[in-house]
Amino acid sequence: MMAKIKIGKAEGADLMGTIAHQIDWVQAYSFMLFTLLYVPCLSTVAVIKSESKSWKFAVISVVWSIGLAWVASFIFYQSARALGF
Repeated sequence: MMAKIKIGKAEGADLMGTIAHQIDWVQAYSFMLFTLLYVPCLSTVAVIKSESKSWKFAVISVVWSIGLAWVASFIFYQSARALGF
């Protein structure tokens, strides 16, 4: 027998409530900071490659972007925890 799949607003509300109870505001802000700084999409990488005519430069820009995002969110998270938040 196949399981019924819930579709609609209730499913999204359940997910939102579950996430709200699992993470605190420091984790949420750290995640938002990371997503603000990391590579936005593959089409951006493709344009970087096409404009620079180099896969090496495109890869370096992706690594730099992800590294910067990780370091910034790590520093924010650890600083907030050190200050007692």
